[in-house]
Amino acid sequence: LLDDQVADTFQLTRRSKIEASAAAKLDMPALPAFLHVERKLYLDLVWRVETTVRRESPMGVPALAQIPLLPGEAVTSANVIVKDNKVLVNLGPNSDAMSWSSALTPSDSLSLTAGVPSDPSQTPWAETWSVNASTIWHLDLTGLASSAAGPNVSDAAWFFYPWPGETLQLKIARPQAVAGQTLTIDRSQLMAKPGARATDYTLTLSLRSSRGLDHNLTLPEGATLQSVQIDGQARSLRLQGRTLTLPVSPGKQNVTVSWRLDSEMASLFRTSQAALNLDSVNHNLVVLVPSNRWLLWSHGPGIGPAILFWGVLLVLLLAGWVLSRAGRRFGVPLNTPQWLLLMLGMTQVSPLGCAAVAGWFFLVAWRGSDSAAGSWEQRNDWWRFNLTQLTLICLTLVMLYVFFNVVTGSLLGQPDMQVVGNGSSAYRLQWTQDRLGSELPAATLFTLPLMAYRGLMLLWALWLAWSLLNWLRWGWGAWSKDGIWRADVRPAKAKPSAQKQQLPP
Repeated sequence: LLDDQVADTFQLTRRSKIEASAAAKLDMPALPAFLHVERKLYLDLVWRVETTVRRESPMGVPALAQIPLLPGEAVTSANVIVKDNKVLVNLGPNSDAMSWSSALTPSDSLSLTAGVPSDPSQTPWAETWSVNASTIWHLDLTGLASSAAGPNVSDAAWFFYPWPGETLQLKIARPQAVAGQTLTIDRSQLMAKPGARATDYTLTLSLRSSRGLDHNLTLPEGATLQSVQIDGQARSLRLQGRTLTLPVSPGKQNVTVSWRLDSEMASLFRTSQAALNLDSVNHNLVVLVPSNRWLLWSHGPGIGPAILFWGVLLVLLLAGWVLSRAGRRFGVPLNTPQWLLLMLGMTQVSPLGCAAVAGWFFLVAWRGSDSAAGSWEQRNDWWRFNLTQLTLICLTLVMLYVFFNVVTGSLLGQPDMQVVGNGSSAYRLQWTQDRLGSELPAATLFTLPLMAYRGLMLLWALWLAWSLLNWLRWGWGAWSKDGIWRADVRPAKAKPSAQKQQLPP
């Protein structure tokens, strides 16, 4: 019996005077039961305590104890007897442990004391405490130092092994929430497609939101809304002046907004500026240049394309000036303006083609010089003369092929402005910016109609045709100087058989 309640064990011990006297003589009293109380505190949105009582003394005899509850602790497990804010523990002879769960009332402070408060020295158990608090709570612990984790409390943050009578004070505070945005724009892209009468814009957003809300976008002045899609589904939304209100749901979403502006593709074109009204990252600005425009210059935010045409043109003009200086010494019939005009057309040719054209002029000039003729006469190198003639023929064909490609490509094809960088080309310019403010940046282009380029190349082709007649006439004269082909003029050797047939008279 335990506190007038039926317990799971009942023990009767018969003692005789002989046994009592023998025990007194041997002075061997029976050891009292000793327990180990382990408390696990979990401080989260809901506070709770897991308590386990284990037997440390040998089994075979019952163990009784009254374990005090913590301040604010309320036992929630069934079949647990609580009296005077204490749990009545009754371990049978074959019972090793007992455990229960409790709810703990949240408070600003918590005090844990080991053992029996009235007489800690007479506590028949040892205690172990473990505290595991989530990140929403801030704890200040005083009174005891935490220890290394034991084998049964590896999931806790702090571990304590107090002596009877020692106290641990916990001051608990919940940090105040810091104001922050609930909507994030992970990626954005604005694509502009200018046309002859209007420009179409497409804005693509990748959003993440922690709650449902409405977000406002500001479109350019005079924009006509074409369509709005959220996660691939069309939405019927209207502009309120320049403001477009997007319904944002919790989680990730992809939004596509299209509008049109009555702005044509002029020579100096600048993209319109919209506003996201929120700082964002990873923004791409794409401009699709029409195929009937000649791109000359571009400028945009962040990392973007580079037009290498102007650098190549500068190098070729410098090379033309150097060749004009060197050509005077070799007798090349091209002055400085002619070399510069020739190099203007060579901007659409590979470096190997440019080298072949320039090499033709200098090789022909050397062929028609007196030094070349004198070297062949002195050495009697007929085979070198013929090899030079064949080389000039092949190089002339290469030069004519290069000129033909330049003229046909310039009058019928597209100009090669050598646009590179950030995945860009002559008709797709792309700028990337890692961090962006509330307003979208703009890009500026300078273009001319494609017919302007073809008109300039037509003038260059007419000049080339007129000049080519004079160059070929000069080349024929140098190539045919001192003959066109030479035969082998080495003396024939005398035949031995003819000498043996001569007989004396």
